[in-house]
Amino acid sequence: MRSLLFTIILILSLPNESFSQLGVKGGLAVGKTLQSKGLLHYGLDLGFTYEVTERFRAEVLFEGMFRNNVLTLYDPNDYALGQKLEDNKTLSSFIPITVGVDYSFFKGKLKPFVGLNLGVMTLGTRLKGESYYSHYFTFHPKVGVNYALTENIVIDFTFKHHVIVRQASNGSVNNPIIAGNLGVQYNF
Repeated sequence: MRSLLFTIILILSLPNESFSQLGVKGGLAVGKTLQSKGLLHYGLDLGFTYEVTERFRAEVLFEGMFRNNVLTLYDPNDYALGQKLEDNKTLSSFIPITVGVDYSFFKGKLKPFVGLNLGVMTLGTRLKGESYYSHYFTFHPKVGVNYALTENIVIDFTFKHHVIVRQASNGSVNNPIIAGNLGVQYNF
């Protein structure tokens, strides 16, 4: 009976010895819509990872990217003279919450990967103390590289293309956002 119990414990513990399965990740995020000309949004990301195998990783990811802007309103009757009515500070945001899967091409310290995340994108604007938010389905294909500094600490660089699907009067519209993340992942 003892040898059977010992064998079961040994078999269950072997996969946990080969690689860390549960992890947390966090880092810096930057993104912009493809229609904007250089208007970057900056923020942070936080996620939880689970390494299903050495090549497949699942994740839940929370990101927030923000930008302060100044919206200048002009008098429509006196626009030629440049009569400014007021400047308004605005805050725009991209907030995706997604789940995804990554596939690593190699095993070892340097692991390039591809992946796909699905979730909800919240686009928001704050103007004159009022907040306006819209929620849309999003998916983002991604490519990246993980570099293991130690067995538990991994540097994570990811480039992604958020595809935001929203319904318009003439059908579905795609509002693409490109983004990058640079962070650290800690595996337990």
